[in-house]
Amino acid sequence: MIAKETIEQLARDMGLTERPEPLGDGLRAFEWNGQLVMVLDDRHRPVRVDLRCDSQLAGVLRERYESVLPSSQLHPRKWNTVICSGQLSLPEVQDLVRHSFELVQSEQAADES
Repeated sequence: MIAKETIEQLARDMGLTERPEPLGDGLRAFEWNGQLVMVLDDRHRPVRVDLRCDSQLAGVLRERYESVLPSSQLHPRKWNTVICSGQLSLPEVQDLVRHSFELVQSEQAADES
């Protein structure tokens, strides 16, 4: 099981900032340049994290892992909920956080062009 504090540290290490106002009880949003990258949900045990994902990769992950689900809080085609139960290793979760961050960066760069 991956702890909430580990996910928080991943966000800080990537330069993500926590939105000052939570999305709701137990829901904490992390962003980069004002764009949502990750939502940490610590209302459950194990904790859950919603991450942006390429739609094709999202489908592959959902088929392969029972701990990866379509997001129920955000656009389910573009966002996955990862249950941090340990089915995905910490390096795999780190890669998914990085993927979400890179999608947000590339979309912001495209918007600025």
